[in-house]
Amino acid sequence: MGTRSLVIAIKNKEVKLAQYGQFDGYPEGQGVGLLETLQSKLNEFSVALENLHFLTKEEVNALYRSSKTNDLNALEGGYKVIPYIIDGTVTGVVDSYQFAAQSLWCEWCYVIDYDANTFEVYKGFNKRKLAPNERFYDLEEYRDTSTPFHPVKFLCKFELSNLPGEQEFIEVCKEAYNSTKNNINKEV
Repeated sequence: MGTRSLVIAIKNKEVKLAQYGQFDGYPEGQGVGLLETLQSKLNEFSVALENLHFLTKEEVNALYRSSKTNDLNALEGGYKVIPYIIDGTVTGVVDSYQFAAQSLWCEWCYVIDYDANTFEVYKGFNKRKLAPNERFYDLEEYRDTSTPFHPVKFLCKFELSNLPGEQEFIEVCKEAYNSTKNNINKEV
């Protein structure tokens, strides 16, 4: 299903990955896939981030002009690019960080923050302005002001050193979503 999402990895106070995902962005899809990847490859992914860079505009244009559909699919598959980053097949990715400002379109966002030791989940369809202390507050200036939506809103987080199982992850996300649903969707 076309539920768009974003996977962000932060290490050494720097965004190393801001990966767009076109499909299955909800916790039971991209969320669980990312969780399973982190459970099995957390350290390898951390090391591989050192060799990753954001593609320049020229590199992005060249990639889209090429016939390398596997490369394009990997670059739009959300967490599915991580094994290619780990094995060195992918060393450059598109910087989609500002997509988090468009919560009408960015329905889910997952942040792996190695500095804070957290795996965070954010939800789209946010009609409330973010507070200055919220992670995506600086993206308020990039939001589409023709809609009532603000950047993605924090939902819940987990410690990287103590990741939950799949069922617990889904339950915590659902519970957090249900308890904040009214707040996320109200304009203030």
